[in-house]
Amino acid sequence: MSSNALRAVAALLIVGVLSASGASAQGTLVGPPPECPSGNHLRTLHFIIATADDDLRGGSDNVDLYARTVGSPDWRRVPIRGGLNHGARWADWSTHTVDVTVGEGSCPPPPAFITGLRLQTTSGGGTGGDNWNLLSLSVEWIGTDATGKRASGLLANVPAVGRRGHRHRFTAYDNAFEIPLLPH
Repeated sequence: MSSNALRAVAALLIVGVLSASGASAQGTLVGPPPECPSGNHLRTLHFIIATADDDLRGGSDNVDLYARTVGSPDWRRVPIRGGLNHGARWADWSTHTVDVTVGEGSCPPPPAFITGLRLQTTSGGGTGGDNWNLLSLSVEWIGTDATGKRASGLLANVPAVGRRGHRHRFTAYDNAFEIPLLPH
């Protein structure tokens, strides 16, 4: 893929194409890039997230998704009403699947467009706030290949630590977790 094509795709997503099921995007796709890159195209990020021994309360205590993309070192919040948990409580020892629409239109971006993903809680933790223990998570990209057939691949696989151990504890002082991405 040419660097001009990748920059064109990056410019389109940076204006706010990132959206999620049931939520409004903050921007719109202004048109296809001048040259649509060949290869795989990303349409959806499929998350499987497991909670350990401390729940995510929901309501105003949620988990947001942030993304970094090619050509932008800044983290951008993916606009999902109520966060990845859609404002719902995620009970102790529960597992949840969440699909986030990333690419739309006639030329969605390649998977390599995503250079970073981060979870960040909105709660304060401590007294009156919420803490949350993330047990594990995986992220799969789903889209199409160059021929238009369904394609997918693993972006991240973050297993639990030891037996019943949590991967990350979100608190008021440590409310973010950068998801280690696999080569893609």
